[in-house]
Amino acid sequence: MFEKISKLRKVAVASLTALSMSGVASAGYSFSNVTDVISATVDIFPPILELVVAIFPILVVITIIGFLVGLFDGILGGLRGKLRGL
Repeated sequence: MFEKISKLRKVAVASLTALSMSGVASAGYSFSNVTDVISATVDIFPPILELVVAIFPILVVITIIGFLVGLFDGILGGLRGKLRGL
């Protein structure tokens, strides 16, 4: 088990060393592409929020109707069972 950990540690150290020696790490990296991706992702959230706000009342109404139908079905099923026993 300790041999695996030491191998993983060696691989991690070698990878970090290779990254630090590469031209990307030494020359710096332009984060403009990263900020563009983050901005595009954030721009998606308002329409998704509007969709959720528009659908939520419909889901609540469907849930209430489903509960009431199930409740009345249970009541009628119980009454049928009692009436059959008479």
